[in-house]
Amino acid sequence: MLWTHLPLPLLHTVMPKFELVIDPPRYIRDLNMCEQATVKARYTFGKPVTGKMTLNMTVNGVGYYRHEVGHPVVKTMEIKGSASFSLCVKDMMPLDVADHFRGTVSMWVSVTSVDGGRQTMFDDSTPVHKQRIDIKYSKDTRKQFKPGLPYKGKVEVTYPDGSPADGVRVRVKAELTPKDNVYTSELTSRDGQATFEIPSIPTAAQYVWLETKVTAIDGRPAGDQYLPSYLSISSWYSPSKCHIQIQSLSAPLK
Repeated sequence: MLWTHLPLPLLHTVMPKFELVIDPPRYIRDLNMCEQATVKARYTFGKPVTGKMTLNMTVNGVGYYRHEVGHPVVKTMEIKGSASFSLCVKDMMPLDVADHFRGTVSMWVSVTSVDGGRQTMFDDSTPVHKQRIDIKYSKDTRKQFKPGLPYKGKVEVTYPDGSPADGVRVRVKAELTPKDNVYTSELTSRDGQATFEIPSIPTAAQYVWLETKVTAIDGRPAGDQYLPSYLSISSWYSPSKCHIQIQSLSAPLK
């Protein structure tokens, strides 16, 4: 009898899969201070991953006329299910950026487990703004005014991640010309909003410039780094020179 020896099949080792979760700060509160970030690594069946983690971070954004690229910072550390690290943007910021610089932290995270598996993940969800407060006129702030009647407007005051900023003082001015001011008011934001009302705009006015500027944050002067936000509003035309005004409601009708 002849015995035939069949070749044994090759066995391929399949590395267990794991996933990475990056928990970065919502935004950078102070460019000169460090924030804490965390990376979690778990296998698909729930067990924490042990191994080495490499971080490659920098700041990218937009200045006046060009794209700004920061300095890379590389860190290597052990990870056992999770690892926290300091995120210091002062070490990554481009040189001589403009006051209204807006960017994000670009972060590449790579984890190699003790069993040889590897995963890499990218995150750029953390805003980096040189101006910590954003202001803009709300969508329901009208771009026309009725001569002789009050004009109401609203300014939205938020942090870089879009969350409402309270306790921020803003100055609202209305001018017909740079030397002809018809309204000035200092307001403090509440629930991320500051509402103003100009009692009356001269009937002869055709255009009015609104200027809103951050003047203080948490009681501390904001300095000159905050640029004003402008809105041009124009007079509503009426052949009879008579006007009726209906103010929009703050909540939907039921």
